[in-house]
Amino acid sequence: MRAMNIRYVSLGLAAAVAIFIGNGCNPSSSKSSAPPLPLTKDTIARVHWIGKRQLGVEANAYYLMRLWGQQASKDLETQTLNKLSPAPVVLAAQPATANPQTTAILIRPLLNDLLQEESYFAVRQPTNKPAEFVFAIRLNEVRSGIWQTNLAILAESLAGTPARPLGGARAGWRITAPNSENLIEMFREGDWTFLGVARDNNLLLEESVARARHYRDPFFFRAATNDWLEADIDLSRFSGMFFSTYSPLVSLAVNGDGANVLTHADLTFPRAIQAPPQPWNIPTNLIREPLTSFTATRAIQSSLAGSRPWAALCGFLGQSNPPPNQACFWSQENGQFLTYFAAPMPNATDRIHELTDRLVNIANPWLDAHGYVSFARRPDGNGFTWGNLDIVKPFLTSKEVGGGSFIFGGLLAGGDSTTNSAIRSNLLQDWPAETNLVYHDWELTGRRVEPWLYISQITRTVLRHAQMPMSTAGANWLGNVKARLGESTTDITQTGPNQLSFDRKSTMGLTAPELHLLIDWLESPRFPFGLYTLSSPMQQ
Repeated sequence: MRAMNIRYVSLGLAAAVAIFIGNGCNPSSSKSSAPPLPLTKDTIARVHWIGKRQLGVEANAYYLMRLWGQQASKDLETQTLNKLSPAPVVLAAQPATANPQTTAILIRPLLNDLLQEESYFAVRQPTNKPAEFVFAIRLNEVRSGIWQTNLAILAESLAGTPARPLGGARAGWRITAPNSENLIEMFREGDWTFLGVARDNNLLLEESVARARHYRDPFFFRAATNDWLEADIDLSRFSGMFFSTYSPLVSLAVNGDGANVLTHADLTFPRAIQAPPQPWNIPTNLIREPLTSFTATRAIQSSLAGSRPWAALCGFLGQSNPPPNQACFWSQENGQFLTYFAAPMPNATDRIHELTDRLVNIANPWLDAHGYVSFARRPDGNGFTWGNLDIVKPFLTSKEVGGGSFIFGGLLAGGDSTTNSAIRSNLLQDWPAETNLVYHDWELTGRRVEPWLYISQITRTVLRHAQMPMSTAGANWLGNVKARLGESTTDITQTGPNQLSFDRKSTMGLTAPELHLLIDWLESPRFPFGLYTLSSPMQQ
């Protein structure tokens, strides 16, 4: 389905909305258009969001906003904002006079503004200096007053010291936190309400205020852009948490074409990355029609070799073997568990035989002792299966295809017979010609939602956690939107010695497994921490 080109109508609606909601969302006509917001080397993270209100009158967001307007979407949105309301006290992780119930009352109306209105957040830390934080949101005067009042109350309770009026011409407040010595200040400047945190003088805050004074749209990263969401995050600055010092700077831009969400990201690494070293090796004789998804990736050997799972596997085998350098994954139409993968590997049969012996002789006694299903050798002696169900029985074996040796596995044993069936021309016969392509993914997202539901529920059962009830807002939302989701295509290419570029065209910006992961997070009993799969009650 393709949306009509209603840009001129949208511009008129945008003007009407701006007049209706007042000066808080109507930038002064005397201000000029802003030049691009520069990215400095000291930036840790920055995010710009145009707001749901503005998104609702953008022609390029037409179909996304129709989905967001569904009642199931509204229910999930309300549940998520309600669960986030007490988060500041939880995230503070320190004794405080504030309690989650009071915090929720103060924060809940602000979260709605945060979703609806344009906002900007940035963190910067120059070398050998404390970090500087700034948050800005475009509000009318009434809403700005509510923000200043509610956040002053919350900041006082968390810091244990009263807020004091700002000096000079600015009407606002400030707090110096006694333990951290951080200066927190909040005030309104023109159409924008600012919140800043720094050790002393907040230069990032002052630079942001200066842009807001002079420019109509001060916080767009690129000039003449129609991006809905922009973000720059230097993951290497989060080393020691979830990332390493070799993690990339991620620059993200999200917009649309009316019918689809268009996502682009550049990943710039601090050192050169491995170029695709060999041609694609796709085992076409193993891939069976009709397909609902297909993924291929290469140049993965160095990443796998340095990963903990591969190190654990090598330790289990008692020897070190190089991992495969590429792999592909696919799913078939007529079954919930017809999902498979293949990866070229020299001497695959020997590797599978070694792994099977280890699983049968070492893993099975432990599984038996703890009440789990054991591994079983395949009838042909090549590989193993696991499980005792007819509908799902994971397997791993080896195959000789086109003169090459592959490890081959999937979720349903018995579906692994080879075939010479023709592959979809738009998947393989017209395979992207770029020699720098390192990842390609295609799926019929709506058709993959239900199979991933079965996979996720069985995963919870295997891990002995409770299955997710279908009555949850998240599960209900997935059931509501799945019939409205079309194709998703994702490509990752190497665009420089140390850079990868990510491009996706999809209905909602996420693939089916990513949508399930999102719901797994939103429905976590400990949200915003953890996943439902790991946080739900254990089953005896």
